[in-house]
Amino acid sequence: IKRMTDLLRHEVTDFIKKF
Repeated sequence: IKRMTDLLRHEVTDFIKKF
């Protein structure tokens, strides 16, 4: 689960960076 959260967090960071 921790790994999944890390991956999700990375995706969210990329999304915010794009924004």
